[in-house]
Amino acid sequence: TYILLTTSLTPYLNPCADPPEAPIVKVDSLSATDATLMWEMVVRDDGGNQVDGFIISYRTDTTTGSAISGTAGSEQSAQWETIQLTRQHKNYVLRNLRCGTTYIVKIEAFNEVGTGRPSDELRFTTQGKAPIAGERSLIFTPNITFVLLHLSRWSDGGCPISHFIVQYKPRQQAMDWILHSNHIPPEQSTVMLTDLQAGTWYDLLVSARNEAGITEMEYRVATLTQTGATVEPLSSYDRSSRVSLFEDPMILIPAFCAIVVLIVVSCATGFILIWKSREGRAAGDSLVSCATGFILIWKSREGRAAGDSYPPEAPIVKVDMRAQNCRGFTLLPRVIS
Repeated sequence: TYILLTTSLTPYLNPCADPPEAPIVKVDSLSATDATLMWEMVVRDDGGNQVDGFIISYRTDTTTGSAISGTAGSEQSAQWETIQLTRQHKNYVLRNLRCGTTYIVKIEAFNEVGTGRPSDELRFTTQGKAPIAGERSLIFTPNITFVLLHLSRWSDGGCPISHFIVQYKPRQQAMDWILHSNHIPPEQSTVMLTDLQAGTWYDLLVSARNEAGITEMEYRVATLTQTGATVEPLSSYDRSSRVSLFEDPMILIPAFCAIVVLIVVSCATGFILIWKSREGRAAGDSLVSCATGFILIWKSREGRAAGDSYPPEAPIVKVDMRAQNCRGFTLLPRVIS
């Protein structure tokens, strides 16, 4: 007789076990591309909190604007990247980070029961910053029809510059920027702007980009005159280029015409209103004067025989006001005996 014995391979789980507590994380050191993390676990009173490993999650902080839009991998910059470690690890170095960029990191511990709560999110910024513009007095070498731009005067801010963008336009002219180049490598230390007008002030816009950000700086430079002399100072140039409102005929003539038309219209309107007002008052006065006009008509009384010798009687007097007044009314006659 044979007795078959079987053994269950299902691992034993302690019904009282729980996932690990959240680790306490801190940043030990930083460089332009690396960050050293350290963490420790909380010791429970019951001696529990068994840990089998750790999961590190990190990503760039998009709320700080440190991630440059339009660069390679910028669309994935906000996604979490994870690294799984064994329980023996108590620190770890994150490498190949962006220079001068802010990151968010959190760590979770796990055991056979499951993954515990993540640690508080920790923010850190790698060393480096956006490019630093060069001094205005040292960045240009002007000539009669060209200007030499010294890009080497710019500082990378601790993060390598990827490229420069250079634009320019004549000063005091309403026109768009003229693009010289939108991708000048940092190895090109100088840029020559050619075909410029002699003795003219120019506005130049220089942009430099690295992983930490973009820096834009606007400069003003003047080419030399045909004789090789420098032009007048910028303040005098601006005053001569800025035409006063009362000196510009293109503004003065239309404004003067508009004022004259406004005065004529105002005077004509006032004259018409005054004339209408006087006409109304004159019409009222003539109405009164017409109403006072009348005709006296009289005739002898009839009925006396011819040859009567006694004095004649008083005549019949009639006030005739049948004439029309100024309003067109006809008044009836009235007889007065």
